[in-house]
Amino acid sequence: GLVDVHTIDIDWGDGSPHTMPPIPPGDRSFSATHVYIDDSPSNTARDVYRVQVTVFDDQGGHDTTPLGIYLEDVFNVAPQNLWLELSSSEIDENAQVFLSGSFADPGALDTHVVTIDWGDDSAPTIVELDAHDLSFADIGHVYPDDPDYDSDSYVITVEVVDDDEPLAPTSATTDLRVRNVAPLDV
Repeated sequence: GLVDVHTIDIDWGDGSPHTMPPIPPGDRSFSATHVYIDDSPSNTARDVYRVQVTVFDDQGGHDTTPLGIYLEDVFNVAPQNLWLELSSSEIDENAQVFLSGSFADPGALDTHVVTIDWGDDSAPTIVELDAHDLSFADIGHVYPDDPDYDSDSYVITVEVVDDDEPLAPTSATTDLRVRNVAPLDV
């Protein structure tokens, strides 16, 4: 039917609402765009989505793409732009310092694990973040002694990974000076 009016239903395959782009009478083409906010919560670095398009005419006829269109290039992007801030850049030995940080990740549904290596041979601190949470604040650590080597500072290393590609961490470092405190008179 050359004068049929058509409607289109696009299922993007990611659970998002379907798109219904308008089709002017007599047209036989359409275009639509879609943003995939995550590569799928499947814990993989690459996922396949099945996009299905159905065309309806105003006489009740319809046709669906037989097998859909497979998108094979929805890749995970690792967290980026890790920023760190210490409550102080210098402390006395046996004092506590607090670390905060933030990062970016275009995968809006990704969860993250932050690993903090305090640089003093203590066990690392692990912080698990939910989806949409791209920062951590006031994670405390006590340095019981100043460094026993030539430097008077510790290097704190932080790594962030998302749930889809845990072998591709984003990392940053910051230095903390720990001052020796003289023994008290007895």
